[in-house]
Amino acid sequence: MQRFRLVLLPFIQINLLVHFLSFSVNAQDRDFHRRQQVWVDSVLQNMTTEQKLGQLFMVSAYPQLGNQNIQELEQLIGEYHIGGVIFYEGEPVQTARLVNHYQSLSGLPLLMGMDAEQGVGSRMTETITLPKQMTLGAVNSNLYLYNMGLEVAKQCKRMGININFAPVVDINSDPSNSLIADRSFGEIREIVTAKGSAYMRGMQDQGILACAKHFPGQGEVQTYSHEALPVVKKDFKELEAQELYPFKNLILDSVKCVMMGHMNLPKLDNTPMLPASLSNQVIDGVLRDSLGFDGLVISDVMNANALTQHYTSGDAEAKAILAGNDMVLHPTNVPKAIKLLKEAIADGRFQITDLDSKVAHILKAKYFAGLSSFTSVNTDFLKKDLNSIQVKALKQELFEQSITVLKNKEELLPVRDVAAQTFASVTIGSPYKTNDFAEMLDNYATFEHHTVNAKEESTATMNRILEKVKDKGVVVVGVFSKTNEEQKRYGVSYATQQFIRQLQKHTKVITVLYGIPYGLKYLEGCDHLICAYETDPIVQKVVPQAIFGAIDTYGMLPVTASKKFPAGSGLNIKSIQRIGYALPEMVGMDSDILTKIDSIIQEGISEEAMPGCQVVAIKDGKIVLEKSYGYFTYSKREKVNNNTIYDLASITKVASTVQSLMYLTSQGEFSLDDKLGDYLVDLDSTDKKDLKIKHILTHCSGLRGGYFFWGHVMDKNTFVYHPEYLHASKGKGYSVEVSPSVFAADSMKDAMWDWLKDAGLSKRRKYRGGRYSYHYSDLGYYFMQRIVEAKSGQSLDQFTQDHFYKPLGLKTMGYLPKKHFRNADIVPTEMDVRYRKELIRGYVHDPSAALMGGVAGHAGLFSNAHDLAVLMQMNLQGGYYGGRKYFDEDVLNSFNTRPFTQYKNRRAYGWDKPNPWEKEDGPTSALASSRTFGHTGFTGTCTWVDPEYNLVYVFLSNRVYPYAKNRQLMKMNIRENIQTVLYESIGLKPQQ
Repeated sequence: MQRFRLVLLPFIQINLLVHFLSFSVNAQDRDFHRRQQVWVDSVLQNMTTEQKLGQLFMVSAYPQLGNQNIQELEQLIGEYHIGGVIFYEGEPVQTARLVNHYQSLSGLPLLMGMDAEQGVGSRMTETITLPKQMTLGAVNSNLYLYNMGLEVAKQCKRMGININFAPVVDINSDPSNSLIADRSFGEIREIVTAKGSAYMRGMQDQGILACAKHFPGQGEVQTYSHEALPVVKKDFKELEAQELYPFKNLILDSVKCVMMGHMNLPKLDNTPMLPASLSNQVIDGVLRDSLGFDGLVISDVMNANALTQHYTSGDAEAKAILAGNDMVLHPTNVPKAIKLLKEAIADGRFQITDLDSKVAHILKAKYFAGLSSFTSVNTDFLKKDLNSIQVKALKQELFEQSITVLKNKEELLPVRDVAAQTFASVTIGSPYKTNDFAEMLDNYATFEHHTVNAKEESTATMNRILEKVKDKGVVVVGVFSKTNEEQKRYGVSYATQQFIRQLQKHTKVITVLYGIPYGLKYLEGCDHLICAYETDPIVQKVVPQAIFGAIDTYGMLPVTASKKFPAGSGLNIKSIQRIGYALPEMVGMDSDILTKIDSIIQEGISEEAMPGCQVVAIKDGKIVLEKSYGYFTYSKREKVNNNTIYDLASITKVASTVQSLMYLTSQGEFSLDDKLGDYLVDLDSTDKKDLKIKHILTHCSGLRGGYFFWGHVMDKNTFVYHPEYLHASKGKGYSVEVSPSVFAADSMKDAMWDWLKDAGLSKRRKYRGGRYSYHYSDLGYYFMQRIVEAKSGQSLDQFTQDHFYKPLGLKTMGYLPKKHFRNADIVPTEMDVRYRKELIRGYVHDPSAALMGGVAGHAGLFSNAHDLAVLMQMNLQGGYYGGRKYFDEDVLNSFNTRPFTQYKNRRAYGWDKPNPWEKEDGPTSALASSRTFGHTGFTGTCTWVDPEYNLVYVFLSNRVYPYAKNRQLMKMNIRENIQTVLYESIGLKPQQ
């Protein structure tokens, strides 16, 4: 059920989490403050006036500028005792080494800062940039923002940074303000406050100073302070009701630092052209006295045109200090500023007690940040640590939580029926060479893709595409915006707007805005509308998962885009349990452990256990591993990719026949308690009539392991084909394609059925308790196939396509792949030197199934690992997937029950199971739970589902290439060892 939300929660309710996480005032806190004060007093009393004055300046470091900038900072540290350094664009290792270098030159540890609003990726190359604050404003739960604060703090600490000039708590209530725009959490003061507090608390709980900016709030300014001085014409009451609200509450929540903004407030200080950052009435009168802030006050950068147009270099810095700032950021002339401050001390305008108070604020901040002593940054593995899987996982989670659905006519979202519709995508204005959006859409349905770059975005171009896609059932349009400017329509062109309007007259259109939400005003007419806030490749991959129901959507608009889309708008769309994509750590797995799989497979390839393979692992409904290795053959000409198709061999039994039987059971058309004769009347005169279904599916019915059908169709000694059954070419009466150069008689399937009916039961197996001893047999699945076809009125291949593979959106799974795919898509299996006398590629490997034309109950199914994993995930979910129920969960549970454990038969009904008696000698990892079910395949395949750990595992290979006698895969236990690694990554350990 979907629900439209317009959320305006009171601050106290939103901020419960933050207060829950806040430090309590207890003995430990009092002890910290006592120790802090002792250190501050001891340092302060031993400082000269020159040293104190130097502490008031945080200078800028530009690592990419090289020696000139480095030498300037060395001089400022050595001669003027500056208090801190703010780092701008650079490379992590180089920056960290400069942190160490500058700290080594300073008698008192320096406060190292960075504008890391989106993590260190905001300023550092080769690192991860986290979502913008506007995106975070759409996230419903503030726990995610707290976690972001924690992670950003860890990044800063790893770099030697102790103060992050974040969060921005400006309230962006003016859509035309492109200056703060996506740097703001939004327009609702309570939400901006709660999110700012959560982010701040996460950082400060890790010992990193947070800095609320830009006081007293510049969410409505129309002029960028780096270009000119903006003016805010509000009085104190107006500011208190809006702009000051977040600052007031963050101060109550113990934010350690506030940054003064460069904007003129004539109703607070009528000095002409005076910015707040230079106004004592704003800093001391409002921030210190009215709001009670006793932490570190620091100015915005002093090189902004808002200052330099009106004040000379060095003069502005001195005025900022005298006005009440404790530190100034990016001073333009430190020597001159210090000279002017000394003059102010001399003439009594600047008291030593005021200087001591400012330095005390700075020293308290340094103590909080752990700078009572300094430990140099270890640059070993620095880039790896900054690009950790935890940061990547957090980034994806934040984007997932931000996705906001605004329109959903007739509840098209999430898209359910992928089989009955045709799909196209149109990507407009993407700035990337790769199209992650389109690639992820392909994982859920078959799409026809179209791309329009920004230069081609014209009415004529859009009309041409309209003609190509208007007949599709569903068209997904991705609109990529690269501007925050209102005059540029926030990146939504008129041509795009008209294209969507016209296309909706012909078909269903799902529109996704990748950009600032103000552009939604031009998309009000869309029937199905999603806002994704940014163009980052990660969010491109997230949106298709929301469209097809792999994830829930909780996002809400942080700003008002139009009358139809006020702040707080958003639809909750529930997942329909399609598989999604996640990093291993997002589902409790360890990526480092999973890398062991690479070594296992590479060793297997080098030992020629198989020329290549595919591996897929799903945990908690998320694909955490999908990887291809090696080549089609040992000649290494064709590389395996994720779309490569393999012969599944005996996995056919469970992925085709057992699925069909479970479906028929759910429909009341089949029962495990019945006998063969209850379904197949032509068995009445045979010894098969009374065989019980449950015995057949558990391989204890008395049937032989197999039947040598080829003994009827060729001479056993010369291997020459009998012409009444096999021909070398297709012709009248010989249309059953066994291989490219072998065609069977049209009557072959009936002949094989007759031979099978006449075949006797095994004479070497013991009969007791109404059942025979366990003996693995393919023959039972010939009978099961007949039952499915008799009950459904369809061939097995058509039945499974119609009832499973097509509805599930499986593109590669099915019988007879040569009819639908190129040779280049399918790996060769065996060089069949005995029967077909040629290389088998795209034809079923099993010789008996081949005689039947490639469609059999025991063999003949082909797939890539992805599609098989989807099918198995549906089974893990009890027969439910993508909004559709394929069979009842209790039916799956009954089929997945071992009925004959007293006879040490590990098999369930059709499904194979772990060996509970010899765990090290079974088909699975010894760590697999007893609830695990799946199957292996002769060609070198396996698939296993473990409900205990919500885990699906698929391994596909062609280990039989070039010859079936190759048993290296089994000798090396490659399939089982890979599965063991999956369990180890969850935290399980093999028993010693």
